[in-house]
Amino acid sequence: MQAKIAAIGDTVSVMPFRAFGVDTYSYKAEEMNDEILESIVQKGYRVIYITERLAQEVTEKIDEYDINPAVSITLIPDSKGSTGLSSRKLRDIIIRAIGADTLTE
Repeated sequence: MQAKIAAIGDTVSVMPFRAFGVDTYSYKAEEMNDEILESIVQKGYRVIYITERLAQEVTEKIDEYDINPAVSITLIPDSKGSTGLSSRKLRDIIIRAIGADTLTE
């Protein structure tokens, strides 16, 4: 059985994913909520790409899925660029794992 893959974000950011057979869901930041993310997971998607701007609206729900090995949620920049959210999350993971911030410049 193949894992279903979804991309969630503004239309311009997620449309290129369609070329690779990824199902896309377009939302504006003010529309995004926990129920939308939950419904996408309930549809059987196991790999989910979500733009950083939308992820800011559902950070607690994403954190819940971080401990679930059946679902992988990856933050991506949108068409306007990165907000820095994915870098901050990566930094937090590294600090928890090794006890030091190795990403500082």
